[in-house]
Amino acid sequence: MSSLYDDAVLVMIPSAFKAEKLYSAKPTDAAGDFTVANAGTKFRTNSDLMLEEIPANTPALDYDAVGGCPHVKLNEANTNLLERPLSFDNAYWTKSGATVTGGHSSPSVTYPTDAYKLVESVDDEQHKILIAGSINVTDATPYNLSWFVKADGKTKVALRESHGANKYASFNLSTGVLIESNATSESITALSDGWYRIEMTVTSVTRYSPSLYLLPDTYTTGNPNTIATEAGDGTSGVYLAFAQLSAKSYAPTFTYSGEEGAQSSMLADAITDGGDAALFASVNASGVLYFEGSFNTTTPVGQYISFSDGSNDNRIQIDSYIAGFLRVRIYTDGDEAYNQNLNIGNLTNNIKIAISWEKDEFKVYINGMLKGTIITVGNTFPTNTTLNVLNFATVEGDSPFYGNTKQVAVFNYLTDAQMIELTTP
Repeated sequence: MSSLYDDAVLVMIPSAFKAEKLYSAKPTDAAGDFTVANAGTKFRTNSDLMLEEIPANTPALDYDAVGGCPHVKLNEANTNLLERPLSFDNAYWTKSGATVTGGHSSPSVTYPTDAYKLVESVDDEQHKILIAGSINVTDATPYNLSWFVKADGKTKVALRESHGANKYASFNLSTGVLIESNATSESITALSDGWYRIEMTVTSVTRYSPSLYLLPDTYTTGNPNTIATEAGDGTSGVYLAFAQLSAKSYAPTFTYSGEEGAQSSMLADAITDGGDAALFASVNASGVLYFEGSFNTTTPVGQYISFSDGSNDNRIQIDSYIAGFLRVRIYTDGDEAYNQNLNIGNLTNNIKIAISWEKDEFKVYINGMLKGTIITVGNTFPTNTTLNVLNFATVEGDSPFYGNTKQVAVFNYLTDAQMIELTTP
């Protein structure tokens, strides 16, 4: 990348920011910076894999591994439907065959001692925690349940929706792997100090009853509601923190207002206005737009990244056209010069895509492979075009991209060999 860096006019690699600004690595002056807007506080996963609250209008630089490089997390609006996502000792949560104790260390620098231990009883019964009642939800809609958990005597747990869908996902906290699931999707993600975030998505049936089960060590398969019965020892259990139920098909960033007793909401992120006319003067006739990152969900229909002159007449854009596909469109002087739907597969996987343009020719490379070339005589940006803005959204700032960005860049024109080098995983 070092040699390609010399050909770049803008490179945003997540590293530095301040309120309302996300800095680019190149150029080093303010010309390449992006504007950040989010009216409320939110959380990020910091470099120690701990939850950390960050101020309003600040980009979330999230980490996947200790010692790794961050990505910019763009969140869509979210509501945590659980009214007490931290206080598991409250009557809002029913403890069946179990008790809880508070004041334990949690995977958060903001709420460092807000974990609870769920302890199994000595009776031969199910050992679980669930809300007292159920939550009104929209029928036939995906809902995601997530919990932060850590083993302490019990190493197998399960999430379950117990009202109508009767879906579950079971996990092994000693190996960090899924055991079994009949949910739509599920995952387990390692955090700091033995903590994991476990989650599952199911399609609702008007009401949702979230629960978490302590499973027998001998558990290998089956619905936890029918087989998870054993006499406990009165001391073993798991630590719990940061529960969330959201009307999403994936696990959004943990959403919490700081107040128990009501649902918490997070506003959507917006990152726009990268660059200016002077910075992009050399790429009006020919250049390259590059993006590396992933979407939050496998079905992110209608999310855009655009590079334009501030109008729809002259623009290069990437959008999630339908599930599993990216669409690249280029308009020159109001005419559509390029339109191709590209089968990517799982859009939550990391993608490297580069789009090049020069007189009469447009190319797209994805993950080291040429995916499309169109030669269209006369379709080039007019001589008076002034490309001047890069948005994680449409030209107008609508239909924003939500996901993880490792890098976005604009280059002077690159050769095919350089495009392959740039996009090879």
